[in-house]
Amino acid sequence: MITNGFTKKERVHVESVITALFAKGNFSLYAPPFRFSWVILEPTSVACQILVVSSKKKLKSSVDRNRQKRQLRELYRLHKNELTEPLKQLKLSIALSVIYTGIESLQVVKHTPYFIKALHKIAIAIQKDHKLSIHSAH
Repeated sequence: MITNGFTKKERVHVESVITALFAKGNFSLYAPPFRFSWVILEPTSVACQILVVSSKKKLKSSVDRNRQKRQLRELYRLHKNELTEPLKQLKLSIALSVIYTGIESLQVVKHTPYFIKALHKIAIAIQKDHKLSIHSAH
């Protein structure tokens, strides 16, 4: 059964993983107005852990930043199966950071198709990388 919940296990909270997400040389995708970066983790019970970041430089008010992060988490919660299902098939776990880089405030209805398309691109990139690593190991 596919569930749309968003549990605590699905949130990135380990400092070493957060540091790895923002280190140079990791996987990233810029799909305007979103920037994604991810690292492959040891397989866990959760296919994807997520970290949502809101820029203090672009949104000065903490109320606005928190609203934006809440909306991004909701977008992910509703459409996470686009990414988690391929990861479960590959038996992989990743940590994913999502940053909204748009100038105007996040409009969920307007930006949902871009978010879904970006999740598809991430899933495809992970599948290609996984196939390459399997072939290079043999």
